[in-house]
Amino acid sequence: MNSTVVILILNWNNFADTYKCIRSILDLDYRNRTIVIIDNGSTDGSLKQLQEAFAHTGVVFLNSGSNLGYAGGMNVGINYALRKIPFDFIWLLNNDIEVKHDSLDILLAALKENPDIDIAGPTLLLSGTDRIMEQYYTLNLWRGRYLIHTHLNRNHIARISSRNNTYIGGAAVFMRCRALDNLGLIPEEYFLYNEDVAWQSSYKGDHDFLYVGPAIVWHKRSASSGGVKTVMPDYYDSRNFLYFMRKEFPLWLPYEFIVSIINKVLPKVVRREWKRLQYVLYGFRDFFRGKTGKFEP
Repeated sequence: MNSTVVILILNWNNFADTYKCIRSILDLDYRNRTIVIIDNGSTDGSLKQLQEAFAHTGVVFLNSGSNLGYAGGMNVGINYALRKIPFDFIWLLNNDIEVKHDSLDILLAALKENPDIDIAGPTLLLSGTDRIMEQYYTLNLWRGRYLIHTHLNRNHIARISSRNNTYIGGAAVFMRCRALDNLGLIPEEYFLYNEDVAWQSSYKGDHDFLYVGPAIVWHKRSASSGGVKTVMPDYYDSRNFLYFMRKEFPLWLPYEFIVSIINKVLPKVVRREWKRLQYVLYGFRDFFRGKTGKFEP
């Protein structure tokens, strides 16, 4: 019997990208899947537009009622799937992802051939191109940043050890249902950014991730968080990186704060990006205040 897959996508005021994402999933070769769209309190009418566009396709629509952030919105979908849909695998996708028609078949086959691994990720290509955007990434404590890796052969499948502060990108993470027993829900205090590394860091015991090179998806850079020019990533990244350091690497925190100033403040001063700098400083302020969750001016 074919394995059942639940595919979760979060929409927030973005009909165009979410539409393309769903359309690409409906064109997947693998058919034993349920698409669940969680609308995160959209105010632009995109939920109604999507419901009308996919009225007779079997797509499930949920309404979170308000903007719960990436973690909170996805958790609405995870909880729904656990209650309502018997499934073997779950695929969490950003709404600015488009998937290649055979990507799900390839991911399923890869995990079935590696029964000791629960979490896998495809090759992320930059939208509209054949350029690798991401394969996996690592946290470099000395540099105070995440390093994106693109050096692996995209035609191969590789085991990636989590012991080296290594993670599968949260934009298209694929996992067995049983992984949720270990991971639990996505930590909602992050709201947006760094929640994927915090979630994967909660996985207990030594384990490997699987990079599945032949599985291809296309990703628009930062579209799901408002685009590359929005200031909100500056806020959440500056605050949540320090929050993650305090939880997972507390002895590194003083050093990481200094490195964050170098990485996040100085470039914006040099480029005279005063609005972005303001939100970085808001992030630092709220970290020291112990403020988590959604940004409030």
